[in-house]
Amino acid sequence: SPSHQWAPSHQWHHPPPPPPPVVVEPTPTPSPHPPPVPVQAPPPVQAPPPVQAPPPVQAPPPVQAPAPPPANNSPPAAKGGSESGSSSKPSGEVHNGDLTYYDLGLGACGFDDSGLDHTDNIVALSHLMMGTQSNGNPYCDKTITVKVGSKTVQARVRDKCMGCEREAIDCSEKMFLELFGSLEAGRRPVEWWFNN
Repeated sequence: SPSHQWAPSHQWHHPPPPPPPVVVEPTPTPSPHPPPVPVQAPPPVQAPPPVQAPPPVQAPPPVQAPAPPPANNSPPAAKGGSESGSSSKPSGEVHNGDLTYYDLGLGACGFDDSGLDHTDNIVALSHLMMGTQSNGNPYCDKTITVKVGSKTVQARVRDKCMGCEREAIDCSEKMFLELFGSLEAGRRPVEWWFNN
């Protein structure tokens, strides 16, 4: 018998339902984050300027009581009364040198002091200080103070010492004895300065 090819009846080959469309959502490109804006710190609160304290009232300076005149421990002025004991403090440069003594006579300043060795305080300054001028030399007849320890003696420049170092001085025997009590040493270091 003829073979029937059965076509399946009513069998529709439905294509499988299409898969639901895959919605590809575009991946959002992350927008670059803006750099974080730094938070501005609030400006520091300005402290009010300190109240200026009124300047302290200046106390009036204490009234200086007049200083009593310094006690004068200087020996009596040498003969002539021209040497003053009030010049016991140097008013100018203090010199340091050796003191020696010599026999007085006619000095470079033009004064004849012969015989005054034991009565007057007379000195000769170094030729290095007085220079070449003799009579009328500006150092002639100036007074000086010579100090040894606590002792001071006033003397007058009347001569020039040719063998003395620059700040050494030569003096009368009276003056050397007054300072050292003896002529034995012959040479002693002293301080001295001009009074005028």
